[in-house]
Amino acid sequence: MSPVKDLSLLFYPKSICLVGASNNPTKWGCNVLHNLLMGGFEGTIYPINHKAGDVLGMKAYPSVLDLPETPDLAMICVPSDTVPQVIEDLITRNAKVAFIISSGFSEAGEPQSRMERDLASRAEQSGLILAGPNGQGLVCTGSKLYCLMAGVYNEEGPISIVSQSGNVGGTLMFNAYHHGFGINKFVSSGNEASVKLHDYIRYFGTDPTTRVILVYVENLKDGQAFLEACREVIPRKPIVLLRGGKTKEGASAAKSHTGAMATSTEIFDAACKQVGVLQVEDLNQMFQVATALAYQPLPTGNRLGIMTLGGGWGVLASDAASQCGLVLPKLSDQILREFSSFLPTFWSRNNPVDLVATRQPGSMTKVLEILARWDDVDALLMLGVGYGTRGLHMTQQSPFRDNPMMKMVADFVLQEDMSCAETIVRLIREVHKPILVCSDAVLGSRNIDNAPILHLERQNILVHPTPGDGAKTLSAMWQYAQFQQR
Repeated sequence: MSPVKDLSLLFYPKSICLVGASNNPTKWGCNVLHNLLMGGFEGTIYPINHKAGDVLGMKAYPSVLDLPETPDLAMICVPSDTVPQVIEDLITRNAKVAFIISSGFSEAGEPQSRMERDLASRAEQSGLILAGPNGQGLVCTGSKLYCLMAGVYNEEGPISIVSQSGNVGGTLMFNAYHHGFGINKFVSSGNEASVKLHDYIRYFGTDPTTRVILVYVENLKDGQAFLEACREVIPRKPIVLLRGGKTKEGASAAKSHTGAMATSTEIFDAACKQVGVLQVEDLNQMFQVATALAYQPLPTGNRLGIMTLGGGWGVLASDAASQCGLVLPKLSDQILREFSSFLPTFWSRNNPVDLVATRQPGSMTKVLEILARWDDVDALLMLGVGYGTRGLHMTQQSPFRDNPMMKMVADFVLQEDMSCAETIVRLIREVHKPILVCSDAVLGSRNIDNAPILHLERQNILVHPTPGDGAKTLSAMWQYAQFQQR
């Protein structure tokens, strides 16, 4: 195994030059510099514009050769035909790392492909680490580095992303931002002329601030190196992967996007499964699985307990769990007696435990406590947190909202919902089992200030919109736990 490529200056530079910096907001050189400034980067920034002058209020330099020092990182955002000269200037200055945002290389066909190969060869000969081209940029929240075309400024977290598409990575970051979750690092790897997908994976594998690695891939430049990197990293950290270009039409789109060539889906899937890569179906599932792996304990088995506030959701959760390889053990006689002591006589007496919309004080938290501490389950799905609070928002429109009885019921519902959310957070820490929450009340939760939902997300517990989402996430967690056990 070759040594891990040192990408520390890519993510932790103390000085940056942006070649192609601009005052024109229709140019990427303006957007990237703006985001770098807005993100709060504390190092030195050198805008480079051949006309010099000032750019966004900062002194600009006509070229790399005119800088007072050699920057740790050079970001390049100029037309592709001028990039080779920029690279030569960086080599003259003995620069260590460069990231080419510019497009117009192998994704555009020949002779641009040859120019890309020549750039990679020249950089490798000189010892210049060359990322891109055709990459949207990179983020490192730990160094306040938001050197990206898209304007998103995530808080710091444990999830790192490498994506062969900039906007796919941007979707993941915006999703995390919307739910209040942090990320650690993001890099848009682009055409990977020199630094390849496996280089980023291996670097993230040694990064102490990364706990989960997300990968979006359309093409493998070196399949064997990719599998070796995954095999090396996965015993320590999970890798969650989404692949684009599986269909004939998708592969055609990928070729024009990053110059990618199709890889056999069957061979790729089998190889990923063999080394323990967790493949997902879409971006929503990728984010859901990533947050669960980052913040929840792994299950030690596939036995699932379900608590639901409505019967239909329990049925859907049971179907999804079975299809995902999870099992629902029957409730023991002791558990049945405990539940029957406080639930209505018409409760389901089954797993899923259906609370049949009961409003008995404390029933939700009692069921959660008993199920979580039951030795015959390894994980829980809790269906319905936030229902009552969402209903309260609707009653605020009622002409009877000031009725004392309605106020009393509203206070009770909110208290029960909040108590349930707080109990979930506590039990995860106490019993060391994953408890995944599913509730369609998450939809629009910020618009109505759904306090239980927002409390869970502030504690890094993502609320899944459907039971199927929760079951798929738990299944992925169990797959990774099994791989670690082996």
